[in-house]
Amino acid sequence: MTSPLLALPAEIRQQIISETFHVEFKNSDYRVQAPRGICRQLDTDIKEALVSWLPEGTTKALVKNSAGMRGFVPFQRHFDLRAASSNRTWSNIREVRLQCFLDDAPPPPLVDMGPIQNLLYQNDLNDYAFQRLPRTVEKLLFDTTMPPKQLKAIAEAWPEGRNSVDEQQEKF
Repeated sequence: MTSPLLALPAEIRQQIISETFHVEFKNSDYRVQAPRGICRQLDTDIKEALVSWLPEGTTKALVKNSAGMRGFVPFQRHFDLRAASSNRTWSNIREVRLQCFLDDAPPPPLVDMGPIQNLLYQNDLNDYAFQRLPRTVEKLLFDTTMPPKQLKAIAEAWPEGRNSVDEQQEKF
């Protein structure tokens, strides 16, 4: 029995593969991933495709923290070698999304620091970090979506929250 993905015409198969993978850059490294919960019938095919996959300019790239900017160097090197060994070319990434808030929530605020001072864990996306982006990047997107852990920490820091600074449980 042939696999469902391999049974498709080449153009459709390539379109599915090109839209399936995305790259996350975090802590000086990168990780190529397929969406969670992908169809189990296609899971084996996707793993096989990943071995020879080369990113396209439209590949989704997310930098999760400022150290992730250093992940572009091994990323570039890895896919340059893969392209050379398979006699193919690749265009590198043209669009990068920068996550402005870290996924992790900070510790509960301390009384002497104020309730909100350290709640928003932000990435340190300074000019030095931007120099690490590949020259092919044409567009930067700043993702200001607040991660769930931080939203929860903010809710718990308000006076009615369990981590309120003054221990009062009054509503505003």
